[in-house]
Amino acid sequence: MAEEIVYQPPHTHRAADGVGSSAGDLRARLEAFEREITGDGDAFGADDLGAVIATIYGAVHQLAFESYGDNTGELDAYAGNLQAMGTTQEHADDLPLIEINRVREMLG
Repeated sequence: MAEEIVYQPPHTHRAADGVGSSAGDLRARLEAFEREITGDGDAFGADDLGAVIATIYGAVHQLAFESYGDNTGELDAYAGNLQAMGTTQEHADDLPLIEINRVREMLG
């Protein structure tokens, strides 16, 4: 017999908190890594080959950090959407009771 899947808005809120926390953790690690590699200085030397390597590294570095930055932004957006979904579900769960009480009041 298969287990029944039970969904409740607090589950979505906890998931949203987890996704948001993951985004924050990724952002913090990315910033720490950026500070670390920035502190290493010029590791490629001053000759022509070093200049070429530094240029390539700079381009790859920029693309990678932009990608990670975009991903943390998307994770933040997903966390916000999950929070909104949980709140909407809470309101949807409360609505039938509100309507029943309204009918009871009208009937006296």
